[in-house]
Amino acid sequence: MTNILVLTSSYRKKGNSNLLAAQVAAGARETGHAVTVLDLARMTIHGCRDCGACEGPFYAGCAIKDDMATVYPALLAADGVILVSPIYWCNISGQMKQCLDRWKGIAPDREHNPLRGKRIGAVFSYGDTDVLTSGCANAIRSLQDMCAYAGADWLGAVYGTAFRAGDVRDDPALLQRAARYGASL
Repeated sequence: MTNILVLTSSYRKKGNSNLLAAQVAAGARETGHAVTVLDLARMTIHGCRDCGACEGPFYAGCAIKDDMATVYPALLAADGVILVSPIYWCNISGQMKQCLDRWKGIAPDREHNPLRGKRIGAVFSYGDTDVLTSGCANAIRSLQDMCAYAGADWLGAVYGTAFRAGDVRDDPALLQRAARYGASL
């Protein structure tokens, strides 16, 4: 893998999921990968309107004009994509979900799908002690299903407990798992 795209979605710049993302990016860079990090929480990304502009014989791409115009080329150029989100209310953040829904703009169906064969993984932090009760398992399952639909390869996820902003700094094992995950890409 050469080009890795890391999409973060935490509104806390130094939040736990972003700290883990930095470890993943560092591990990937240490093994020679080019890494691009895009911060979805600092972008304006509207929800898919299901308008159909990206479908049919006269494919026109996504009709919505917002910061997905930055995400689409990076997504297309990436060999691997790491989705990074805090777990909010038992699943990925809304900003990440908005972005994922808009992937339809470049992959409107299984036949017209540049996501096929891409390697996709995830990084999560949650304010709970359990992967199930936190909802992290829901997020993982959602992304596994998305990969199966798109024909993408699921790389697995790195995740852990972090109640307060910065808590992951006190979990060297979790930080090390994130760095190894990035190095393994």
